[in-house]
Amino acid sequence: MKPRIALGLQGGGAYGAYGWGVIDRLLEEHIWISAVSGASAGALNGAALVSGLASGSDDGARTALASLWRATADRSPLRAWDWAGSLPPGTTSWMAPWFEPWVNAWLEPWVEQSLTFTRLYGGHVTPYFPDFRAMRAWREAVAASVDFEALTAPRAIPLYVSATDVLTGAARLFTGTKITEDALMASCCLPELFSPVEIDGRRYWDGGYVANPALDPLVFGGHGATDLIVVQLTPFVTDAVGERADEVVKRASDISFNACLMRE
Repeated sequence: MKPRIALGLQGGGAYGAYGWGVIDRLLEEHIWISAVSGASAGALNGAALVSGLASGSDDGARTALASLWRATADRSPLRAWDWAGSLPPGTTSWMAPWFEPWVNAWLEPWVEQSLTFTRLYGGHVTPYFPDFRAMRAWREAVAASVDFEALTAPRAIPLYVSATDVLTGAARLFTGTKITEDALMASCCLPELFSPVEIDGRRYWDGGYVANPALDPLVFGGHGATDLIVVQLTPFVTDAVGERADEVVKRASDISFNACLMRE
């Protein structure tokens, strides 16, 4: 008998592109997916996957996922620094041997330090960028890639999206017609970067804090799954943790976002 897979998709920011690669490989094998649960970037992957499957086929889902991550990359604030595989305007191929070492030696470390600064102090800076706080770029990427009507089509497989209630700390699972653009943004809402997303008079943060992803509906939801696959983006174990502030913050974040998955 062909396995019926329940698919859990963990959040992890840009590491969600790795999750896209895993899903794409499963779709290449035409794996039978019976239900999907996602948090944060995993929720975006899940929405693109389910809407693509409902509106077409495995190839339709692969196209929707590729569209999501290409649209995300195109709208990224870091797009201007993404020169991998190409040269900036005004340069020619004979300049590459001189230009690329300069990029590796100076520009990439500068970008990395800028990202570190953003992680540590982003909450103090982002209020001055309202479009960023409102997750406008991500909203545009999702609107261009996810067919929300297809998510509730008769042939759509069940999808569960988690978010964290700001006031109670409780998990909320969105499914069916409740999966809207706002629900996906709530699932991705890192509080140090983005404004809380309000739905039905409640405010929500990233679902990864409380259900990363939620496994109960996959196991006990009556979807007839024979197997459960969890695409984990945040490691349980690491070899070492440095003493720099950004390294400590990163590891503490990993532990926090894995706590609920470890319990489940």
